[in-house]
Amino acid sequence: MRASIEQMRTSDGWQAYLKARRRFPTYRWRNVLLILSQHPTATRVAGFRAWLELGHCVTKGSRGIRIWARRAPSRKRTQEWRNAGWDPDELPRATCKLVSVFAQDQVAPLPPPAKPVPLTVPIAEITGDSRKHLFARIIRLADELGYTVCVCDTGPADGTCNRKIRRVEIAERLSANGRLAAAIHELAHALVGADEEAPKLTYAQEELVVESIAWSCC
Repeated sequence: MRASIEQMRTSDGWQAYLKARRRFPTYRWRNVLLILSQHPTATRVAGFRAWLELGHCVTKGSRGIRIWARRAPSRKRTQEWRNAGWDPDELPRATCKLVSVFAQDQVAPLPPPAKPVPLTVPIAEITGDSRKHLFARIIRLADELGYTVCVCDTGPADGTCNRKIRRVEIAERLSANGRLAAAIHELAHALVGADEEAPKLTYAQEELVVESIAWSCC
């Protein structure tokens, strides 16, 4: 784990982590690092039985990827806690255990009548309007931060964030999906500026942070 974290301090390591973070958005960062360090080509992972349900079988000789899985308190422990008086300070806690999962390139489709699910997920291009409906959420988030969002002529820039007047401008020349991506980038600037306890960043450092956020979200 320490070696994986140190690798993230390099340019190539950070880019690899961002790509893995995009592929596994619901996984905790520790598990993303574990997957990345053990099987860098993984774009999708699942347990042995889960793959069978998806119409695929783990190929012979494949080595499992060890990650942490949440383990809820047993019914016995929970019932014992209830019988003891429901003391909130004694509430049984969830634990974690190491489990084995397998990547998409470690499985093969099952023969008919099985219907294997596709292993690649369609990715929306930056052009088009397939994510147009999500822009309303950007407006709401900006409003929560005290910012206004304006779609207008921004010159050569795709977007701008003015912290003094708390205003985000997005280029009207962009497609609906492009506007969404630009808005996420600019609101990330607003979020960075809203954290008064955060260390001061140079222009290049802040661009790295906000572009990493935009990449992960988009």
